[in-house]
Amino acid sequence: MSMKTLRNQFLWIPLCAITVAHFGCGRQDAPFQEVGSAIQSPDEQRPDSDEVDVDSTAPLPSMQEDAPSNPPTSEERPDEVSRGLPNFGAPNLQPPMEKSAAPMAEVEKPAPTPLAEGYAEVKVFYGTDRAPVVAGLDGFRKIAATFATSFMSAAVALLLFISARFVKSRRLLLGTLTVLSSAATVFLAYGTLHRLNRQRVAAERDSIYYGTVRGELEYGVATVSIPVAHEMGKLEAPSILRLEFKEDPTQHVVLLNVSRRSEEVFFLELDDKMRESSERELFLFVHGFNLTFEDAVRRTAQIAYDMEFTGAPIAYSWPSQGSILGYTADEESIKYTTEHLKEFILTIKNKNPTATINLVAHSMGNRAMTVVLKEIAIAQGQTDSPAKMFNEVVLAAPDVDADVFKQRIVSKPSIMNVANRVTLYASSNDKALLMSKRVHGFRRAGESGDGLVVIPGVDTIDVSQIDLSILGHNYYGDNQAIIQDLKHAMILRKDAGQRQWLRAMDFADELKYWFYPKSVGPSPEVP
Repeated sequence: MSMKTLRNQFLWIPLCAITVAHFGCGRQDAPFQEVGSAIQSPDEQRPDSDEVDVDSTAPLPSMQEDAPSNPPTSEERPDEVSRGLPNFGAPNLQPPMEKSAAPMAEVEKPAPTPLAEGYAEVKVFYGTDRAPVVAGLDGFRKIAATFATSFMSAAVALLLFISARFVKSRRLLLGTLTVLSSAATVFLAYGTLHRLNRQRVAAERDSIYYGTVRGELEYGVATVSIPVAHEMGKLEAPSILRLEFKEDPTQHVVLLNVSRRSEEVFFLELDDKMRESSERELFLFVHGFNLTFEDAVRRTAQIAYDMEFTGAPIAYSWPSQGSILGYTADEESIKYTTEHLKEFILTIKNKNPTATINLVAHSMGNRAMTVVLKEIAIAQGQTDSPAKMFNEVVLAAPDVDADVFKQRIVSKPSIMNVANRVTLYASSNDKALLMSKRVHGFRRAGESGDGLVVIPGVDTIDVSQIDLSILGHNYYGDNQAIIQDLKHAMILRKDAGQRQWLRAMDFADELKYWFYPKSVGPSPEVP
């Protein structure tokens, strides 16, 4: 057999193997409708209005950085409806009127029985405008869902072919093809097994799952396992390097169960949980781009557990694609979710007027959070009332145009009028924000260094010297020192000057910001 024939046959092996392995195992994001439910399609949702996209407004001309000549554009998905962020007209602080759609059937699902000893369970409340999905898909949807994975398989085979064209040595050619095809097959097969396991577990537990398709605002409760051997800041998950293909609650942070709730039942359970804390306290987490519903809930549980939070942790999950390649689609979905987030926050506040509410937003989630807070501030007027609606507002690594943030979000009436304290975490090592700056052409509010956002009424904290992670973007949840700082700010109510690991640095106009010195290490000593 000639070398040419051998090479041509060899190239088809990984393509066929990967495609067959992944057929029928694509993304599970096809919407479903339970009997008696009222899930509307995107076209049936609230009508579009003349709205202003805060983050897309051109920043001030004083910026020296040039916008890239060919920024990526967003491809409009057929199942999405583009919506801009709301304008800054005074909004109604009351939650929107209930729609006339038929009420959702309430199905009570008990919390799962622990599968084994060796882990704790964290109850996480959630709100989401992702469309719910179930484990099973019919044949047509299954084929459609696997198209992206099959395309990836073809792309891998194409890369192998291209690499073969530039390799002259037969031995080197075979070695290169073997390594590349084996690595690609193992990587994609691992993803397939993970998706299959999620599907099987969801089916066995009669649990709802949320995908990437947009839906209406829903309420629910989830249960997450935290292993006894959990390490602060870690979001333990199966690892292909350890040959782990199945989630184990005694070893990993696992989403055990997801159950929808009617609004009435949701707030009854939320009230019961808040009573476990001395000040009827809750914190609401809004995730950033490239995150699934599952990972958003798992991260919320992990942060609550690591902070020893006794109140109610709440995850708000918007329809992110959960993929790095979905950045532009996520930018549209964060606009879509803003009204739902506002409705969710205001409903929580109106039903729990005496509760202590903390808000935490990360990355792109800050685009929705800051607009919601700005609208609430406008509605309240410019009077700095002693009674603030929220306790702590944390803006972690905000992927928001820095000039727009200073020009609109913190201008009077500012978001500081509605919270006891606003904390902004920034880093010069945040590679995700550096990439966002290249895409948009302008600095992000979560960057430190030259142009650090320092504003009266906002505690800006530079974490560059202690965040040594590869991407430098998820320090809010995986850095022990910052988790401790969140705990002391949010739960113990300590100002930045009272947190002994922080150092003050003078800034222009008699302002100052705070930073971590290198001597602090990964975890500060807590008194």
